[in-house]
Amino acid sequence: MLAYQQQEARRQLQQQFYWKKYGITVFLIFIPLIWLSIIGLFIAFLLAWPVAKFWAGSLADKSLSRMLRIENAVKDRLLGTPAAASYFTADATNTPCGIAVDPAAGTLTAVTWVGPYTKQRLETLADDCFKTQVFASAEILEWKSVQPGVSLHELVGSVAHQRSEDIMAVNRQNARAMREQRNGTGLFLETDRFNAQEVFLNMNYSDAKQWMLLLKKFSDRTLPAITEPTPFPQPQN
Repeated sequence: MLAYQQQEARRQLQQQFYWKKYGITVFLIFIPLIWLSIIGLFIAFLLAWPVAKFWAGSLADKSLSRMLRIENAVKDRLLGTPAAASYFTADATNTPCGIAVDPAAGTLTAVTWVGPYTKQRLETLADDCFKTQVFASAEILEWKSVQPGVSLHELVGSVAHQRSEDIMAVNRQNARAMREQRNGTGLFLETDRFNAQEVFLNMNYSDAKQWMLLLKKFSDRTLPAITEPTPFPQPQN
């Protein structure tokens, strides 16, 4: 994950954690100050802002650190030791996975997550968490980028006449639909292996589109050779 991507990921994580923890922070600060009544509430709101910001930032740093550790585990399995001179993507934003293409060797390496996605397995990152497959260019029959559609729900009528339970239920449904779309977005490979006919790599849709172009050059044997591992796609200037 490049520096600007780390910065953006941390910003998004901090924003997610901030609103989850702001209300809790207000409550926790308000309890010892309840005897001050309205003054206590006012003070609680004032103190909650920096406390919640620090709390959200700490959680964002922890989540980002875990993402980078998983990403490095994927990268190590993609490139091997010593690291191959390959174009590669190692992604831990959703389901950990990675893809690497070595133009000189004419091989494509795919790393995918296998088994349950639990906190314990994310901490250990044992070998049985990943499946590493190496394909010759001739074994890749087809590739495509995929992004499922998503249907979002909304409540009809005035917000004032809507029950909080209904609003929360709709928000949960929409969050689940967006999560399912993210988990179903990425790069799909079809190979001529009986035991690995289909390989799915969960990644950003725009990155998957870029990989479509790279894989075409790889298949045509027009992909430029490189001398060191190169993250792909490169950031746009």
